[in-house]
Amino acid sequence: MALLDHAQVWLTKVAADCAAQEQPFGCPSRPADPVQTLYWGAHRFSPDTLASMHTQARAAFAEYAAGPVDLAEALHIADPALAARVHTRVAQKLEREPIEDIRLDFEDGYGKRDDLEEDAHADACGQAVRAAHASGTLPRRYGIRIKALTADLGPRSLRTLERYVIAAGGRDIPPGFVVTLPKVTVVTQVEALVDLLGALETDVGLSPGTIGLEFMLEVPQAVFDGQGRLLLPRLLAAGGERLIGIHLGVYDYTAAHEIIALHQAMDHPACDLIRGLMRMAYSGSGRTLSAGSTNVLPREPHPEATTQAQRTENRVAVHAGWRLAHDQIRHTLVRGYYHGWDLDPLQLPARYAACYRFYLEGHAAAAGRLSGYIAQATAATEGAGVLDDVATGQALLNIFIRGRACGAFDAQEVAAAGVTDADLDDGSFARLLARRSSAS
Repeated sequence: MALLDHAQVWLTKVAADCAAQEQPFGCPSRPADPVQTLYWGAHRFSPDTLASMHTQARAAFAEYAAGPVDLAEALHIADPALAARVHTRVAQKLEREPIEDIRLDFEDGYGKRDDLEEDAHADACGQAVRAAHASGTLPRRYGIRIKALTADLGPRSLRTLERYVIAAGGRDIPPGFVVTLPKVTVVTQVEALVDLLGALETDVGLSPGTIGLEFMLEVPQAVFDGQGRLLLPRLLAAGGERLIGIHLGVYDYTAAHEIIALHQAMDHPACDLIRGLMRMAYSGSGRTLSAGSTNVLPREPHPEATTQAQRTENRVAVHAGWRLAHDQIRHTLVRGYYHGWDLDPLQLPARYAACYRFYLEGHAAAAGRLSGYIAQATAATEGAGVLDDVATGQALLNIFIRGRACGAFDAQEVAAAGVTDADLDDGSFARLLARRSSAS
């Protein structure tokens, strides 16, 4: 027993350190988080823009995926039953909520403009957001991407932010507002914006923490410092409770690695490497991890097509654009990234089709495993092995939390896994087991 007495100090310290480090079981990010953000040049945004985007997305789906067979042809879905289920859910989603999140871009998608012009666009965007909110077209989340917080761009960036917030209503700004900080190179930039957003909230009368924050990883310097230490955990700590997401800037990041334009894409190995590091650093933190975007758009070569040949060319072009986006989105979904960017409303059908196909293809296996784990764990008379099952069971439960939230699973598909809506709302597999055990 002397060894145990000697070890008690260490065991106490180990317990304290584990408690401080431990991430809770449960869905790694908020279940109601959007699966996409549409980036749009701030100079192109007006009170009618969102309604127009909704119309474009629905019209493209009706034209080029009129039925499940058309969607299967576009996305190479071999199973007709799966294609039908995906098609139905995409049509419902586009009717119900085509855009989940939008970011008005004052950075790369905006370009360099003089101060008076950018002031006018900041004011106009704020006013347009208020109008969209009043009309019911504003998504559940929205915001702006400011310029980088550098010595030369910082003053302009903060001037735009302040003007926008005031124009959008100040203390009456619509809920769901997020600021995206691009091209982070040092932790100080995130720390600075956290402090400045707090000051802005105080100035305009907003409650502390109202404005959400995202930052973008776009250069290798933001991943490791000069001594080779991983910066990602420090960036997370700098963002604090205000931080809701971390986005990978695919094209700046691959360019920084001297990858030529032809091969800059979401599925490049350089992107897989950084996303793997992000996943390791941020899993369990509750922040959304965004995979980036596909920059080849599904555009019609003949917008005013009058001949059958032109209509055929349009169909081929849109299907090719959808297939590319679908394949790249699927690539990142498999790697645990459930959010990405869209750059055009015509990409939205491919976004939701990829998402729903991903969940529906895995439904039968996940439902069988989850219901089996629940039955096994609640039937056990001894506790051996149950703790191991909790981690696996939680991962399976997360599939249904996400799948239901994004619209992939209906009530029957949830019930097939042996869980209820209340189980998914609670989000904890350990508590689910406790409830089932006490009821048996």
